[in-house]
Amino acid sequence: VEALGILQHESFEWMITDARMLPVNGFDLSREAKRLRPNMRVLMVSAVSTETDIQGYPIEKVFPKPIPVEQLLECLAGAS
Repeated sequence: VEALGILQHESFEWMITDARMLPVNGFDLSREAKRLRPNMRVLMVSAVSTETDIQGYPIEKVFPKPIPVEQLLECLAGAS
């Protein structure tokens, strides 16, 4: 909820979210965030969600926990 309030006033190139959060999960957050900031790119970090789970959501990629930092940085840099 706090992230959505921030996105109403500020723009970001990327948002990285977790899948399981309260009161808004990362899937619903991704939809609302893209509605507010259509050009923002969204990644997810999750211990339980997979690439199959993000289908139909505006999430480009899901990274497993623990986070493979090098892969995440490559993705943010546009290398993958």
